[in-house]
Amino acid sequence: INPVNQENRRWKYDHPEVSQHTGKVPGLNLFDAQFFKVHYRLSHNMEPMARKLLEKAFEAIYDAGICPEELSGKKVGVYIGNGNSETEKAIFDVNLSKSGVGLTGCCRAMYANRISYWLNAKGPSLTVDELCCSSTKALEQGYLAIKRGECEAAIVGGSSLCLHPQATLHYGRTTKISMDGKTKSFDSEAAGSAKSEAINILFLQKAENALRIYADVVHVKSEFISVPQGKTGPMYGFYRDPENMANFITKFYEEAGISPNVVEYVEAFGSAEPKADKAELEAIDKVYCKNRSQPLLVGSVMSNIGYSEGASGIAGITKVKQYAVNDSFCYTKLS
Repeated sequence: INPVNQENRRWKYDHPEVSQHTGKVPGLNLFDAQFFKVHYRLSHNMEPMARKLLEKAFEAIYDAGICPEELSGKKVGVYIGNGNSETEKAIFDVNLSKSGVGLTGCCRAMYANRISYWLNAKGPSLTVDELCCSSTKALEQGYLAIKRGECEAAIVGGSSLCLHPQATLHYGRTTKISMDGKTKSFDSEAAGSAKSEAINILFLQKAENALRIYADVVHVKSEFISVPQGKTGPMYGFYRDPENMANFITKFYEEAGISPNVVEYVEAFGSAEPKADKAELEAIDKVYCKNRSQPLLVGSVMSNIGYSEGASGIAGITKVKQYAVNDSFCYTKLS
C-alpha cells in the first residue's frame, strides 16, 4: 500500500504549486488525555505532534518489554527531533484560549518535556531542530548521553505533520516537490519528493539492561557539510559536495572501527532531486565501492513514504530495522 495519496486531504486549498498528495499519520483527532496525565483543556490546545509523540513513546517502551511506571524517577533522557511545526502559529491566531494553555500545548520544547513529565523521568529532556537531520541528531544526543553515563536509557524520536498548504508551497519553491506524490529516488524520471508525515520513537538502552534487542547502535556522528565554494542560490542549501560527503562517511567508519566494504546496504537520503541524488551516489561510490566482492544495495525510505522532514532520519532506521530494504515503490531506471 502506498501511504502517499490524495485521500483525507488536510486542507481545502487548490494551488498549481501545491501537491495534494501527502503521506498521512492516522488518528490525529484521537487521544487518551487522562492516561497521559494531560488536562482536558490542554489536550484540546496541544500541537498534534505532541499528542502523537506521547502515544508512540508508550508503544516503544511497551515494545521493549518495560512497564512505563518502572521508569519513574530514573535517569531516562528524552530527545525529540522536529524541524518545523505547521500549527504552532495557527493555534495562537485561531484558537485563543482564556485558560492560557496555548503556550504549553504548542511550544516545541514540550514535545520532549511532556514525555518526561508523563514518565516522571529525571534525565535530560530536549527538542532538537536541525531540519531533516533533526531525528538523527536526537539519536546522537541520546546515544552519547547513555555512553557518558548521563542516562540509563533514552527515548529518541522524530516528528513531522503536513497540516498547512502554505508550508508545502514554500517547500516547493525552495526545492523540487513531486506533484504526483511519487518520490523517485535515484530514478531517471526523478522530479522531487512528496511531503509526508511521520511520528517515530526508538527506546535506547545498554544491551546488558535490555529485555529485547532489535538492533545495536554502533556509532552516531553528525557534522555540518558546507556547500561548494562559489556556489550560491536557494538550491545549494540542499546540495552536498560528493567529496565532502565521502570524507565525512569515511571518518564515520574510521571512528566506528568498521570497514565500509562489509556493509551490505546503505539507507541513503534520496531526495529525488537529480543533482543531489547524483552527488550522493558519487559519495557512496567513493566510500563503499572500492574492491567490493558483492554488490552494494542502496535505497531510500523517501521512495516509500515521501519526505518526512524532521522525522526522516529515524524513519529510514525504522525501514532498515523492519528489513524492508528491497521495497521501493517508485524506482524504474537508474538516473
